[in-house]
Formats: sequence, structure tokens, C-alpha cells
Amino acid sequence: MGGLAVSRALGDHFLKQEKVGLIGEPYVSPCIKLEPTDSLVILASDGLWDVMTGEEAMELISPLENAESMARRLIQAALQNPKCTDNITVIVIQL
Repeated sequence: MGGLAVSRALGDHFLKQEKVGLIGEPYVSPCIKLEPTDSLVILASDGLWDVMTGEEAMELISPLENAESMARRLIQAALQNPKCTDNITVIVIQL
């Protein structure tokens, strides 16, 4: 029916009324407690996580020094993966 995109995250009540399989409750992952030894956080869409693990992402960006270059490298690597079929959003936060 088209037109869904980001609206699923916000709850598209028009499509829900059509009973096309749209659910109204988002998935929320469990909280992760940061430890004093943690140095950064990677927030990313499934466009990244569908093509690499967290461990692979950390290994890829470990030689880099600033958050912007880390995020760019992760996006570039995901786009080069033939399995990448989704949009990609990445935010790296240095702690």
C-alpha cells in the first residue's frame, strides 16, 4: 500500500485500520549498563546492524580517533556490503 516508511515507528493508525499486518507496539531492547571502561556508544539503524555485528563495528573503527570519522567509516563499510539493502543511520558518541 506504500507510504509506511518511518510512520511505523510513530504508529500509522490509518494502515492499522486496514489490518495489513501493522503492529502498534514497537520493539524496545533491554537496557545496557555502561561500565567505566566503556569509551564509546554506537547508535545505528538496522541498515548497519543487518550487515555487521557490534564486535565487527568496534574492530573497524578502533584505529580512528574522532566520532565523525568513525560514523563515516561504518556507513562506508555497510554500503560496500552486498547484503546492504536498507538505509543507514549511524551516530558515534565518545564517552
